Amino acid sequence: MNPGPLVLVHGAFHGAWCWNDVLVELAALGRPALAVDLPGHGLRARRPAALTRRPFDDAAFAAEFSPLAHVDLARAAASCPSRCGTSAAAGR
Repeated sequence: MNPGPLVLVHGAFHGAWCWNDVLVELAALGRPALAVDLPGHGLRARRPAALTRRPFDDAAFAAEFSPLAHVDLARAAASCPSRCGTSAAAGR
């Protein structure tokens, strides 16, 4: 029986990149796997512009609308199947 590929999902403040070493080990064992970025995470995540301004301005950061305000747990979970399909198609 082929159990299919493993899907690795990161925790808070991380992205698919945190699984890089694990993916290498799994590949060496012949086990297919892919890691996905959840909405708002990963290297291409959209962040408030005030987050990287220096000096940091608490008031500007607090007043800026989050680009991820619409993403809740249900939407993040719902995005996983499409992200897995995209990652698999890209050969990741």
